[in-house]
Amino acid sequence: MRKFLSFGVVLVFSFVSAVVPADAAVKVGDSCKSAGQTTTVNGSRLICTKSGSKLSWSIVAKADGYDAAFARAYLAEAKKTAAKILSDAKLTAEQMSKPPYCSTGNSRAYASIGGDPSTGLKALFFDNPGVCDLEVRATASFLCPDGKVQKVSNVVSSSGTFTLKAGQSLKVSYNIPSFFPQVLTDCRNLTRYASSTVNISTFHQAPRVSVVSSRFTGAFNKALATKKADQFLKSESARAEKIVNDAKNPKLIAAAWRVATVAAAQAAAEAAAREIAEAPARAAAAKEAANAAARAALDAGRGQVCIPETSCPLGSIGPGNGMVFYDAGSQQSWGRYLEVARDGWSGSAIDPKSVWCETLPDGGFIEFLENQGTTSRRSTLSREIGTGISNTNLILTKCTSGAAVVARAYQGGGKTDWSLPSMGEFSALIDYQVKNGWLYKGYDVYDTRHHTSTELTYHYSLGFWIQSEFGNPFSLVKNELKFVRPFRAF
Repeated sequence: MRKFLSFGVVLVFSFVSAVVPADAAVKVGDSCKSAGQTTTVNGSRLICTKSGSKLSWSIVAKADGYDAAFARAYLAEAKKTAAKILSDAKLTAEQMSKPPYCSTGNSRAYASIGGDPSTGLKALFFDNPGVCDLEVRATASFLCPDGKVQKVSNVVSSSGTFTLKAGQSLKVSYNIPSFFPQVLTDCRNLTRYASSTVNISTFHQAPRVSVVSSRFTGAFNKALATKKADQFLKSESARAEKIVNDAKNPKLIAAAWRVATVAAAQAAAEAAAREIAEAPARAAAAKEAANAAARAALDAGRGQVCIPETSCPLGSIGPGNGMVFYDAGSQQSWGRYLEVARDGWSGSAIDPKSVWCETLPDGGFIEFLENQGTTSRRSTLSREIGTGISNTNLILTKCTSGAAVVARAYQGGGKTDWSLPSMGEFSALIDYQVKNGWLYKGYDVYDTRHHTSTELTYHYSLGFWIQSEFGNPFSLVKNELKFVRPFRAF
C-alpha cells in the first residue's frame, strides 16, 4: 500500500504547493501563471494545470472521487503484486514436491564447547540440524599432559573427519582420539610425553566444523508432497485473484485515495515545519553527510550498489536496500543472493520483538509438522539456505500474527518479498560477519535472540543466539517474544 500512498502524496502535494487568493476573479479555462496554484471560486476548487504549452485553470477532483489515473495505478500495482505471489507460489510448490536437495553449499554443521554432566569433563558438541547426512571435518584445541603437570601453553590444534546423521547432536568428551585420531601424536611431538588422554581447551581457538559431503537418506512421500504443493498453489492463486478483484472495487479504491490525500496533506505540513526547524543546522548536517559518505566508502564494499546481472559483491547494497551477505555462486531455484535489512529497519534503534506465531484458542501451538515413515515427524519448514521465503509463505497460510508477519510487512527498497530467514540463512550471515571483521554492527549485541522460520517441534521453533561476535542456534517456545530481522533472496 505504500506505493499507492506515495502516488497520492505526489498528486495532493501538487494541489497544496501554491495558493491563489480566494477573491481572484478566475474561472475554468482562464490562463494562470504557475502550475500547481490553487484557488476556490463559488465553492469549486480550481488548480493551475499545463496542457501542451498553455497553463489554465481546471477543477480539482474531490477527495472522495478518485481520478482515473489513480485507479489505473492502483490496479497496476495490484496486478504486479498478484503476479509476484503466483511466481513465488510456483517456485515454492516445485520445492515442496521434490525431495530435499543436499549439497555442501546448502548444508551446515555447528560446533561449540559445553559441559558433560555424566563425566564432569568439558565436551565438544557437533550439531547437524538439517535433513541431510553429513561427512564433516572438525578442528579443535586440546591441552596436552606433560608428566603430571598440565600447562595452558601445552596446546595443539587437531582435526578429524566423521559422520553426522541428519538431526544428530554429537557429544565428544572422553573418547577424543576416535574423532581426532592425530591428537595423541600431536601432543607427544609437542611435550615428548606419551599419554592416552587429552583435555579440551577453552582458552584457545574455538572449535570449527566444515561440511565435506552431504546426502539425503530419509524417506520422502512423493504423493503427499505433491498433494500439499497443489493445495498451496491453489490457495496462493486464490489470494492473488482476490488482490486483483479488490483493486477493481470502487469503494476500496476510494478508501485508498482518501488515505493518500490525508497522508499527503499531513506530509506537506510536516515537511514545511521541518524546513523551518532544521534551517539553522543545515550547514552542519551537510558537512557530517560528506564525512559519513567518506567513511562508508572505506567500509568493505558497503558503498557499492549490487547490480544482480552485472556485479553484486558481498557487503554491497542490495535491491531491497539491505546488505548482500551471501552468494550461492550460481543461479538457484530460489535465486542467487541473500540480503539482510539494515539497522533501524523497523524505525527503532533495536529490532522489534514478536512471538513466532499466535497460540490457538485452547492454548496450543500452530504447527507445520508432517508424518514421514512410521517413526518420525519432520517439519515442512526447512533449515536450508534459500528456503526462508518458502518457509515464510507456508507460515503465512496459518499464522495471522508473529515473526513471519512482521518480516513480510517490511518493504525496504519497495520490495514485498522480505521474509523470516531459515536457520541456515541466519547462520550464513554470522559466518560472513565473523570472516569479515564483524562489519555489520546491527548484530554486535551480547545476548540477543532472533527468530528464524525453521520449526523444531510442536512446541518449539529454532532461533539464533548472538553472543558477542559468534552465534549459536537454540530452541524457543513458540509464544516467547524474541527479535525479528527480515532477510530477502533474489
